[in-house]
Amino acid sequence: MEAKYDVSIIIPTWNVSKRTDGEGKPTIFNTIDTINNQVHENFSLETIFVDDLSTDDTAKIISSFIQKYPNINGKSFRLTEKAGSPYVGWNKGIDEASGRYVMFADTDDFFGVKGSLYDMFLHAMEWNSDVVSGKLGNAGRGASNQQFRFGNMPKTNFDLSNPMSPFSTFGRLFRLQVLKQLNIRYVEDIVPRADMDFLANVYLKDQLRTSVYADNVVYSWNQPEQNTLSETMRKEPDFLSKRRLQDTRIIKKIAESKSKNNVVKAEILNKTVKGIGFRAFFSKEEDCHVQHSQKTSFFEVKNALKNILDEGVIPYLDRETELVTSAFIKYGYYEAKKIFENIKEYMQLNQKVEIFINNSLQTPEGLLNVVEQVTQYKLILGNQTFGHSIRLIDKIGFTDLNSLSIAGHVGLLLKNRGDNKRFYMELGLENQTIDFSCTLMNFDTGEKVDMFWKIENHQSIIIIPLQMSDFKSIENPRYKIFENYLGNVTIKKVQER
Repeated sequence: MEAKYDVSIIIPTWNVSKRTDGEGKPTIFNTIDTINNQVHENFSLETIFVDDLSTDDTAKIISSFIQKYPNINGKSFRLTEKAGSPYVGWNKGIDEASGRYVMFADTDDFFGVKGSLYDMFLHAMEWNSDVVSGKLGNAGRGASNQQFRFGNMPKTNFDLSNPMSPFSTFGRLFRLQVLKQLNIRYVEDIVPRADMDFLANVYLKDQLRTSVYADNVVYSWNQPEQNTLSETMRKEPDFLSKRRLQDTRIIKKIAESKSKNNVVKAEILNKTVKGIGFRAFFSKEEDCHVQHSQKTSFFEVKNALKNILDEGVIPYLDRETELVTSAFIKYGYYEAKKIFENIKEYMQLNQKVEIFINNSLQTPEGLLNVVEQVTQYKLILGNQTFGHSIRLIDKIGFTDLNSLSIAGHVGLLLKNRGDNKRFYMELGLENQTIDFSCTLMNFDTGEKVDMFWKIENHQSIIIIPLQMSDFKSIENPRYKIFENYLGNVTIKKVQER
């Protein structure tokens, strides 16, 4: 069927009067105003509203928009059964759309500067794109623009532009004919990560022509005053089970795919594993049926990963994903569960923590090394931190480690950036005074000196960069103390007055 419009914008609605901004105004007013701002004499828009059985005056509000803004060509539909998520509405919009391309939107969000959607559409037409990723604006939801750093791309260079960052479907144009021919739709039975499943269906199709539009912000992903759907879902008792089933489905989809795009495969895995990710496979559950389901999902993922991970995919995995997927492949359920817990704890450690065991620096090359490092760290420090342990007044530091229980000796280590000058001072757990004029004698004026805690027992040495939060107070210092580019503490001796 020939397209009637250039772009169809699909917006699910539900009780829009209750989704308000900081001034109490429904956010959908800004959404529609900015859609109307995209109207252009050479560009035809269709706006499809799909209501999820609202109980307020949503129907009246939408009707007023359609009358007020005739050029957005608004059409209103109402579901016959309560969906409880926007995905059913977006699917209904795909069925009803008459545009060459579709774009999915939400009533919390808003569109970019005037004409930006038209420019994006021209980009899509010029390069005959099936899918275009448009630049997102950060309006509180932390939208990543990593894939737009290198500007417009007539054809997506997956080594430079990661289409899964962010993994939202917002701000993208999808050719309607392609979605219908390939039956690409949002899954409706499991809500968490339905957008990730949708993107996997798109970007695992190597035959599709994808491009990147980066000239202007097309869509801003807003943080509303009220809870988002994802925040609400996380509070539901069966959220982790749903998330696990969705993750299992997505990973099996990668394994069954004929795609040769290793970057996309890896990035889908990275997004799936990190965050809540695979925690859902090992969460404590009292219900024996849920426990059985966890183990079943584990072995399904284990078998799928064996078909995914090869020398083409592994180089694109981040460290956490590589460790977790390796644990799934190499071990049974209970062994993998224990190793998974260690991996999560290891990733939470400061990335610059150095651990020496029997005088040998431990590197996380393998799973057992990670387990050993976490074990040694917990034996010595447990879950304690050094927060508020030092006060600096003028050039004198005062340590207070009384509240800590540490299985070893504690010291303060200073070293320059070239690591060819060092100073070490052992500290007791009692209050102690540090004269920085002495500790910095071995360093030149203006030289940057990084500061570390050093904890040592008969078997292990742990070196931890100081954080600014370790200082309880800094008053009239003779030395410049600042947070360096790694987020750790650097001290610099300045010229004495």
